[in-house]
Amino acid sequence: MTTNLSSQNDNVVAINPEPTFEDFWKEQYWKTDKLRCKAKWDAITSPGGADARVDDNGQYETLHLEATPERIMEGWRRFLKAWPRNADYSLKDAQYMPRPRQWLNAGRWEDHFDD
Repeated sequence: MTTNLSSQNDNVVAINPEPTFEDFWKEQYWKTDKLRCKAKWDAITSPGGADARVDDNGQYETLHLEATPERIMEGWRRFLKAWPRNADYSLKDAQYMPRPRQWLNAGRWEDHFDD
């Protein structure tokens, strides 16, 4: 008996596929600087990661950034859950929402918040 494996695999569906940059981008409030943000995402999620030079009150430091797409998205969703939202939420409040590239550059997926 011959089994046709290709027809059996046609119905296989990936469960929880790896998040993509587009998944991250869709969830952003500020949709600015997309090309540089994608380049940063690609660098961080590549083998070996990437370095980022960040300003901390006039003092520059270099951070080594390396993470899986899953880890970045888990951190992003943790951040969104902790972000203050209420009926009075306005664009004025949104001004403090970090821009996506800024958030990636700072390695903010490592942030943890008290419940």
